[in-house]
Amino acid sequence: MLTKKGGVTVTAITFKNDDGTTNYDKIEVFQYRLCLSALEREIATGINMTRGNRAFWTAQSILERHGIKPKRTKKAVLNQLKTMLVIEQ
Repeated sequence: MLTKKGGVTVTAITFKNDDGTTNYDKIEVFQYRLCLSALEREIATGINMTRGNRAFWTAQSILERHGIKPKRTKKAVLNQLKTMLVIEQ
């Protein structure tokens, strides 16, 4: 389960509200989780899982969107992203 600070929780991959409309907050949280996992894997293996440094650049842009000045290394950006998100198992 993943919760973005501010209260939006994703427990399953369902992006529809009860009335059938799309919940864009859940999509955004899922994108953050995907970016986080790609960056974790790149750091753990040393192999880029995406073309170029897209996971790193995406993580930096996510932080910038939320008013956080991103650091310059992958590990530091990963830690910043983890503190921005509240991850529940």
